[in-house]
Amino acid sequence: MIHGAAPGRGVRGCPGARPLRSGGEAARRAPVVLAMLLVAGSLLPGAAAAQRSLDPVSEGQRLRQAAARESRGEYDQAARLLREILDDNPVSTGALFALERVLRAAGDVGAVLPAVEQFLAADPLHPGPHTMRLRVYAELDSLAALRRAGEAWLAAAPRDADAYREVARAFGEAFGGDEALAVLERGRSTLSRADLFALEMGDLRLASGDTAAALAEWAAAVGPEGERASAVLRRVTALEPDVARAAGRLVAALDREPTTSDRRRTAARIALEAGLGGEARRLAERAIEPLDAGAREGFLVTLARRA
Repeated sequence: MIHGAAPGRGVRGCPGARPLRSGGEAARRAPVVLAMLLVAGSLLPGAAAAQRSLDPVSEGQRLRQAAARESRGEYDQAARLLREILDDNPVSTGALFALERVLRAAGDVGAVLPAVEQFLAADPLHPGPHTMRLRVYAELDSLAALRRAGEAWLAAAPRDADAYREVARAFGEAFGGDEALAVLERGRSTLSRADLFALEMGDLRLASGDTAAALAEWAAAVGPEGERASAVLRRVTALEPDVARAAGRLVAALDREPTTSDRRRTAARIALEAGLGGEARRLAERAIEPLDAGAREGFLVTLARRA
């Protein structure tokens, strides 16, 4: 014992000090202290949400719970569960699209917009919430907000061709074909591809009554290897009662130099479908010139089956 210190008064006789514990006793008490700290920590604000966000099973379980509530028509409860998921994980696409569906069924689809904005703040390039925002504003007939949302998407993703397609589609439905064409033309210029959006722009030009411009776009849409030939063929053969005349224009455009064997083969198919047998034969003869024997035979057999 230290001289001058009373028993039980601790080190150097400091009032209220407790005797030092042995190492063994401290070790025995450590698990108890740790457990108390964990319990206390779980009671802190936000701790439950943090725990949920760390649990990979939790989100899936809550999505299933929300789906069950939705199936019973308990839309308020389902929306509450989905919002909790989005509070923990703002970029949960499953929760966001489920929330849109639930709120639409409840007659309050506009209430999804705060969650959309939260998602985009975390991931401004994700196409899903951008498309949803356009869709919801269109449903609400909020045309000024729709325009701002479309422009915001294009500003965030100026090199994304799909963004131009989706914005053009939304603007076309809301404001008319000229607005859609303007968006697609802007995308074509920004991405520096003369044939980009040619199929869509051809459709829009046809809807405006400019068949010649539509055919020019569709000729570009075919591509150097004829990759979109079937889509163009469907459009041309639907141009009743002027199928033959329209097909003749398109065939001439596909045959015009510079061209490729694939484009001429597409032209032959279109001519055949439009009843232009002589033109189809002429184009087929020119198309097979650069082909080897096997490719020639395959193309001619296919063309004969269509005759």
